[in-house]
Amino acid sequence: MSKFHIISDLNLDIFDHAVEQHILEPDVEYVILAGNISVTIKRTMLFAETLANRYPNSKFIFNYGYQELFQIEYYKLRSSVIQRIKFFEKSPSNLFFPKGEIVGNYDFFCTEGFPYLEQDEFELSMFSKEFIIKVDGDLYIGDRLVCSRNPRYFDYGYYLDLYQKEFKEITTWLDIDKGLPKILVTGLGKYNIPNYDKSLICISTGLESQDEQLGNLRSIIIPGLSRSVFFEI
Repeated sequence: MSKFHIISDLNLDIFDHAVEQHILEPDVEYVILAGNISVTIKRTMLFAETLANRYPNSKFIFNYGYQELFQIEYYKLRSSVIQRIKFFEKSPSNLFFPKGEIVGNYDFFCTEGFPYLEQDEFELSMFSKEFIIKVDGDLYIGDRLVCSRNPRYFDYGYYLDLYQKEFKEITTWLDIDKGLPKILVTGLGKYNIPNYDKSLICISTGLESQDEQLGNLRSIIIPGLSRSVFFEI
C-alpha cells in the first residue's frame, strides 16, 4: 500500500498563495497534481516545483487541466510542460509528467482526457469556444493571451483527431503489461474506457467528489473546499 495525496481544482489566481491544506504529511509517497491548480500554467508550475523542492522524498505526478489550457495554444502549452519538467536542468528530480512511464511502483499516464463528442455536442462545448489551435499576431502578458487579430479555435475535425490520437495512446499503454498497477490521470474530467477488463485507477478533475469502484475501474475525483485529500492504494 502507498499513501497518495491528490491536489486539484485550486484555481489559484496569479498572486494567490498556497495554504496550510497543501502541506503534506511526511510519509506521503505520491502527490498527484491532477489539474486546474491555477489560471496560468506558469503559476501552476511554480506551485508544483515549490512543493516538489520542499518535499524531496515524495514523488510528484503533474498534469494540467482546463484552467491551464484556457485561451492558450494547445500544442504550445503541452510542449512547454514537457520541456520544463523533462529537460530544464533546475526542474526537481522528483517531479514527473509521465506518458506511460513507471514512477516508483506504479505505471502512470497523464493526459488531457478528451471525451468523445458528437458534432452537435462539440458545438455547445467549451472546446469549440475556448480552446485555441493557433494564434496569428498575438499579444501575451506572461503566458496569458491578451489580444489577437486571428485566433483559430478548435473545429470538430481537429478535435476528433485529437480525441482519436489520445484514445489510441491510452489504449496502447493499457495493453502493455508491465506487471505494475496502472494509474491514468486526466485533466479534463472523468474519462470513459469501454470494455477494459483489467485493474485501472483513474484520477480526474471534476465538480463533485467521487471514489467508486466500477468493475475493475476505480474512479477518483477530489475537488471541494479542502481540494487536498490523502488516500491509500
